[in-house]
Amino acid sequence: MLRMTIAVMVASLLACVVAGEEPGDELKPKRTGRPGQLSLEEEARIDRIIDRFILYDIGRIRDPQALRDFNALGHEAIPGLIRGMNKAARMHHSCPAGTIYRKLRRLLRTSDDPRTLMFARDNIGAGVGQTRYAGLLRNLKLVAAMRQSQLARQQRYRQRQYYKDSKASSPGERNRNRQGSRRP
Repeated sequence: MLRMTIAVMVASLLACVVAGEEPGDELKPKRTGRPGQLSLEEEARIDRIIDRFILYDIGRIRDPQALRDFNALGHEAIPGLIRGMNKAARMHHSCPAGTIYRKLRRLLRTSDDPRTLMFARDNIGAGVGQTRYAGLLRNLKLVAAMRQSQLARQQRYRQRQYYKDSKASSPGERNRNRQGSRRP
């Protein structure tokens, strides 16, 4: 029994190491990018990273750390990236707009928070006006809308499955419902 317990502990520790997580990370709140989730200091830090990246990308500063810091941003930076995208769209340099667009598109496609996606739809392109990057801004809004729709469909599917499973009379029947098998 002790061997089994130790084996399970070692396996879970290895799984954490392989996944790049520290034990106990599951207890930390997940950063989703929802506006208001970060403190004002954290928002300001993200804005500085994005501003430094824009300056680096247009050649005003020569600090490769700016690119590394920008690439390290995750879902928690979605509101800052939207502000940075709007700023880059008002500029006449295509490189920052394209790079921020690609990163923001990837983060929106993998976001699991409907509020963040709604924020993105409402704020992408806000105050930008006519720009040659209007197509990128429309595409980002479309990505957010499609992901929001996908999450809603997944939620409805899970609710239907739960309802189906709760109506089943026995555990065996519930398993058959999940697997889609028919009775002979």
